Amino acid sequence: MTRILALFIACIVPVLGQPPPGLGPACASSVEAIALGASEGGAELASDIVMKCSGGIPTPVGQAIPLVTFRVYSNTNLTSRLLATSPDLSEALLLIDDPAPHIQLACPKLPCSIAGTGGGVAADAASPYNGASGHYNVFQATQTGSNVIEWVGVPVDAPGPGRIRTLRITNVRADVNLLINSQFPQLVTFVMAEPASAIVISQPQNIIGYLQPGLRFAASTAVFPSFTPHNTAGPATDFTLTFAEGFSAAFKPRTSAMRPDDTSANANQNIPGKAFTSASGFYNASFPGTYAGAGLATQGTRLIAHFEKVPLGASLFVTEKPSAGSSTLRVQLVSTGPAGDGPYDPASGGPNGFAPVTVYNGSAIAVWEVLAASPADLESVDFGVAVSFTPDTSKPLALLGSATVRGSLAPLARVRTASLTDPAPRFIENNARPAFTITDRGTPVVSAVVNAATYASGAPMAPGSVAAIFGSYLTLKPDTSFSGPVAALGGTTVEINGIAAPIYATTQAQVNVEIPWELAGLAEASLKLTVDGQESAPVTIKLADSAPYIFFFGAQPLILRPSPAQPGSTLTIYGTGFGPVRNRPATGAPTLDLTSTTVNMPTVTIGGVSAEVTFSGLAPGVAGVWEVSVKLPAGVAIGPAVPLTLSIGDVQANQVAISLP
Repeated sequence: MTRILALFIACIVPVLGQPPPGLGPACASSVEAIALGASEGGAELASDIVMKCSGGIPTPVGQAIPLVTFRVYSNTNLTSRLLATSPDLSEALLLIDDPAPHIQLACPKLPCSIAGTGGGVAADAASPYNGASGHYNVFQATQTGSNVIEWVGVPVDAPGPGRIRTLRITNVRADVNLLINSQFPQLVTFVMAEPASAIVISQPQNIIGYLQPGLRFAASTAVFPSFTPHNTAGPATDFTLTFAEGFSAAFKPRTSAMRPDDTSANANQNIPGKAFTSASGFYNASFPGTYAGAGLATQGTRLIAHFEKVPLGASLFVTEKPSAGSSTLRVQLVSTGPAGDGPYDPASGGPNGFAPVTVYNGSAIAVWEVLAASPADLESVDFGVAVSFTPDTSKPLALLGSATVRGSLAPLARVRTASLTDPAPRFIENNARPAFTITDRGTPVVSAVVNAATYASGAPMAPGSVAAIFGSYLTLKPDTSFSGPVAALGGTTVEINGIAAPIYATTQAQVNVEIPWELAGLAEASLKLTVDGQESAPVTIKLADSAPYIFFFGAQPLILRPSPAQPGSTLTIYGTGFGPVRNRPATGAPTLDLTSTTVNMPTVTIGGVSAEVTFSGLAPGVAGVWEVSVKLPAGVAIGPAVPLTLSIGDVQANQVAISLP
């Protein structure tokens, strides 16, 4: 890509010649550390472009230093904030000799004239850029195109033999989101200077930013019956929003100051080249005129939850403080404009730490601002959301509907070019995802109960095995118990012959449970599912002491094996319903060792050849799962689909095929 860009730029800018020997300096551009920018960013701060210049002949004392025009071209829109218009003066700055804060002196207006001193760099008292009256060392860019900024008339003095002059371009922001669909999503710039007699730049092209998603957003969901009042006594969490960094230091406070609204000298970030872990760039609070505010972010990173399609009559509340998250990450709920913009304005929580969120025409936003973060750690934060409503019998359909939420970095971008009024940084909004549903679902309906391995209709299931219940309105809230099956989940309970069937996971259409061990010896049983006090009609399920089924992982049977598998190597088959076991655990509890072996030893063939079974029993650590270990017999024909059969007594499991070797 870099070669293509160089060829492209060569067609649109003049070719620079070499300066006559002994006049202007020779400069090489580079970056000290390439910035990592959020790919959602519309005004991401890029790395400084640093030009190291050497040689040439310093301007004699009293003579005007030659003026140079610098232009920076980018492969996307440059969106550093504008600080004035007519002309469009940018916050992007050019610093000469990395002046210390106490000698930084801004040129009032380009072109700027400086008289030569006969030589010297910033560390020398005789340097022409020493910050004394008329010896400027900070220069403001003008935006001349969507992807072009320039400095017309910068006095650049040759440092002379044995000295290095540093030219630093800083506070360059860019709309990197425009690059995410490109073949090489990198922020690239090209620096040119003219006239060629005054300066020449080698290595003018640089990568000054890499892209990576700055936010990983997740939202749990909730479902509420429309005919029952909800959260009317006070808000309580119904579902959770998780905002997590896509890379370390993606979440940033506004400046290095203690307060987010402090723009005084306490917020100064005026040491050239120093990496500040904040949303601001190079910033000197004492700069006057059109330089005022250069480099200062309009806010720290903000996290916005944008709710849409909120049913009529539903109220929303969010937690002011995180309900969980990284200990070093501090955030504050703030009142903002509709895009998450505006000055820092902290909002207070109400009952139970919740703050109300205004819903207008089915839309609402909640915004939190980052006040402190660890630049070295991947951090995340959770917020609780509460939904409240009271059914209106005169408008039974008003509450029905499904709301969505967009979790994004904020403020949201309204323009994609440099702006005098829009915030910086700013971001592109993410896609919507489900948030909550208010439904008149009525009574839960069970349409089928099958084994959770093959979903075979009408086939029996064994006690201790995993079953899948299909139907409608099967839960209030989709949920998963990662620690093992539990008696109640998502507002749902299941009973089989009056015995609680532990639940692994719930959705509106499917609930996975363990068939209780206590049903051993029965040929059938009655299953009933209850959601928030409402019972389904009972259904009859078929049972058998042994009903083996081999699990699948995607399209492949769940069989662990070495690769390549050689004769004598061990294959482990995972399934459910392999029959009674010794040392049987309690219903819902896993075995902790390999002592819960099957009463009946299975027989296994691979490619029609009998395989030696070395273990058959419950898999430790997870309820409802059996494992069978076998040795791969010699003489098995290899291929991509070698048949494998497993039988317990006279009951054969589903036949599968494995790839060998």
